[in-house]
Amino acid sequence: MFDVGSSGKTDRISRMTTLRYLEGVILALISLGPIVAAAQLASRRMLPRLTGAPGVLVTAVLAISGVVCVAEFVGTLNVFSRVPLSVSLAVVGVVAWSILRRGSSSVDTIGVPACGDEQVYRVPAGENGVGTRVLAVLAGSVLLAEWTSRTVDALHHGMTTVDTLLYHMPFAARFVQESSITGLHYVEGEPVVTFYPATSELLHAVGIEWMGNDLLSPLMNLGWMALLLLAAWCIGRPFGVAPISFIGAALLLATPGLVATQPGGGLTDVVGLALFLSSVAVLINTEKFDGYLSTGGVAVAALASGLAFGTKFTLVGPVALLTLGVMFVCRPGRRLRQGVLWVGLVALTGGYWYVRNWLAVGNPVPSLAHIGPLRLPSPPVITPTSSVSHYLFDIGIWRHFFIPGFRSSFGPAWLVVMLAPVLGLILVFLARRNPVCRMVAAVGGLSFAVFALTPQYLGLPGAPTFFVYNLRYVTPALLVGLVLLPIVPALARGRARFWLGFGLLAALCGTQLDSTIWPTHLFAGPFAPPTSGIDAAIGLVLGAAALVGGLIWATRLFAVRTEARFQSTPVRRSARVTAALMVVVLMVVVLGFPLQQFYLGHRYKSTGAVTTVAPRIVAWAQGLSFQRVALSGFTLPLQYQYYGRDLNNYVQYLVHVAPNGRVEEYASCPSLLRALHTGRYSYLVTSTPNMQIWLRADPGATLVMTEEKFDMFRLGRQLDLSGCSRGGSTPRP
Repeated sequence: MFDVGSSGKTDRISRMTTLRYLEGVILALISLGPIVAAAQLASRRMLPRLTGAPGVLVTAVLAISGVVCVAEFVGTLNVFSRVPLSVSLAVVGVVAWSILRRGSSSVDTIGVPACGDEQVYRVPAGENGVGTRVLAVLAGSVLLAEWTSRTVDALHHGMTTVDTLLYHMPFAARFVQESSITGLHYVEGEPVVTFYPATSELLHAVGIEWMGNDLLSPLMNLGWMALLLLAAWCIGRPFGVAPISFIGAALLLATPGLVATQPGGGLTDVVGLALFLSSVAVLINTEKFDGYLSTGGVAVAALASGLAFGTKFTLVGPVALLTLGVMFVCRPGRRLRQGVLWVGLVALTGGYWYVRNWLAVGNPVPSLAHIGPLRLPSPPVITPTSSVSHYLFDIGIWRHFFIPGFRSSFGPAWLVVMLAPVLGLILVFLARRNPVCRMVAAVGGLSFAVFALTPQYLGLPGAPTFFVYNLRYVTPALLVGLVLLPIVPALARGRARFWLGFGLLAALCGTQLDSTIWPTHLFAGPFAPPTSGIDAAIGLVLGAAALVGGLIWATRLFAVRTEARFQSTPVRRSARVTAALMVVVLMVVVLGFPLQQFYLGHRYKSTGAVTTVAPRIVAWAQGLSFQRVALSGFTLPLQYQYYGRDLNNYVQYLVHVAPNGRVEEYASCPSLLRALHTGRYSYLVTSTPNMQIWLRADPGATLVMTEEKFDMFRLGRQLDLSGCSRGGSTPRP
């Protein structure tokens, strides 16, 4: 009888899980279908001659902008949940599609960037060369193997990168739990990351709302990687070097620092890079014959820049520089109108989080206490900050920190990764006559200066140990330089184009020798532990499959059918694209459910490429549901793992928040116990010795588990202050 009952209960749970999965898929399709259709139609109306890959890029930017704006609106109204969100997206998409269908096409005439008489939608001669396409396929396959191995590791063990667990995914989960995005979530003893822009986390929250879990989160950065590579392809396309620009972007994405942090997690560097490069790509592809920008191109590029601005705080500088650059290259008679349009749309898609901060503490960027003579309210932060420029002329710092940091973050080919972008930016600025290309090169060059001058946490004074991790912040400048290098006139002609691509591909292959990417053990001091075993094997298999398919595409399909001929039959092309999308959606629906079951069954039960702190406590906590969990002490890397399998546990780092945003940890036993009682917490995880002493002496607290100096307590309804006589006061940070 027991076995039958247990089996029946398991069957019911399985049916409920299946129905919940199908419900999430249906909601996603209902929500995204109209938005994508409206974005595609808007792309044709705004930029009617921008087809092929640039047309797909514009559609993607418009669709993402629509989803973000609707989600922000719904979250501001405190109705951020499955049904209101899905209905709002569907309604906005249908209404926008209906309005656009009745409208007329834009009259803007778009041409290539002054490099010939070809139309922007026509592939220049030489781009269909098999050799350069094969090089691009090789680069893409190697990159896919790297990134999918890390993604498979996350699907096998759970997302484990520190920032993902510290604040990226806790922000997303809190949005879902509170059905609102207006609140501030304090996740550590200092109010630093609390005020970061959170557009990427908002999109993670949308996926959680649809699926009821975070299945989509480990996969999302693969999509951003694809968008970045598409933008790189589009930048080289008007000049006949799309495959080489693609390889340049792949080289940067294949470096150890990005491979170890971006795939299979919630870090936002690749998100910001993809959106920023999309803005640059749209500007380059919508430059008119006379060198000025079309209004439609300015609008779409502004939306992409705003999304980047609202995703990553370190992109504020590059986006501000790009804003000034756009003002400079606009037609004098249209400068005011296009400038206002640019600033307004950047604020629309990226300004939400800065306005939220302003309303909360009186400062859009609370980490900046003053801007010139203007002083702004700012919560005190005791963590010391400095800038890279402070150490530029210190030979000892270069020898012990900077050069090893370049090597660890960028891999064995770090000199190529650093020097090739600088060369590309200089040569494009000097040799290209295209105003937009020269402007973008200037923005890339000045972004190096912004990185060097920006205050950041580099470690203790005189020992910038975190420089190696902060090199992610200079990637916008490196990326722009790498994708612009192939358009240098001397390198974009004849066999020079092929040999440049071959050199970049060789550098990319050289990075594969790093011990961070694969367990080669050839170099000491890897950036992070590599993936290995079945996770690495699956990544290699997927990379090999992409290589075979890509070689067929590069050597056979395009040898018979050129892109110009392919675009000459738009009806047939649209039908083929629709059929391909339907096949992809069907495969995703069919394969997604067993993937979800596998992921939820193994999530945080064992460690993967990055070791989890206190793994037994974390694994045990996966069985908790609808509990309130408090954290204190050095438990920061554990936070997201306590939200549980269905993300319904309320997890909070114990701090007292003053009205001005100031954060203080509880300094005495009575204040701590009162905070636990007021917060109605069921569990506490702490590594602070005094707290452990107090709670072990309290009859209302039960020690559940101890591991690696961490104690997990189950808290009763009443806590006894008599235990406070033992131990001292909790030290302030």
